Amino acid sequence: MPLNVGGAHHAPVSSCPRPTVEVTGAGRMAGMSSANPKTVERFADATWRTFDGRVLAVLRPEGVGTVTVTCTAEGLAPVTVDLEVVHA
Repeated sequence: MPLNVGGAHHAPVSSCPRPTVEVTGAGRMAGMSSANPKTVERFADATWRTFDGRVLAVLRPEGVGTVTVTCTAEGLAPVTVDLEVVHA
């Protein structure tokens, strides 16, 4: 799930706070990453520095139902997204 921290007109912001992602429900966060080639952050961390205003949360379903993803960052309003996991 790509997360973009945007400024005016949703343009990426490189100097933004570190977002934290919380996943509840029928899934879990497998890890986070950014495109930064020189990061020392761990894939398993729930908080990452953005790279050009972007970070990627990797989610793993654990059953059928709703996965709720909440992203928070200091000074910004929290954003929550519900995803439905269904069997194919």
